[in-house]
Amino acid sequence: MDQLAQQYDGNAQAIMSSLRQMSGGTVDDMSLMLASNRAMMLGLRADADKMGQLMEVARFRGRAMGLSTAQAFSDIVTGIGRASPLILDNLGIVIDAENTYREYASTLGKTADELTEVEKK
Repeated sequence: MDQLAQQYDGNAQAIMSSLRQMSGGTVDDMSLMLASNRAMMLGLRADADKMGQLMEVARFRGRAMGLSTAQAFSDIVTGIGRASPLILDNLGIVIDAENTYREYASTLGKTADELTEVEKK
């Protein structure tokens, strides 16, 4: 995880700390590391705060949908990484991708068509 986080300009220790805190102790460290690795390999930024926010959403959504926090986090990571609204919809997360891309692009001074795949994720 350390090597992967460095490759993606992240800090493995900060990511783990954030994930532990936001999971509320409901996910073991090995699962946190594997999920983090998957997130980075699917193109999500290796940013401790962003990963923590995703874990917080996963914990809430998982509880609401009768899933473990680990499974919900895995689904969120996969859904975002593969840009799959169907996976996210399983957690009750519905987004209008076109509007979201357009709004985000405008904050960067770009059009939605000019966003890179990483920016879209």
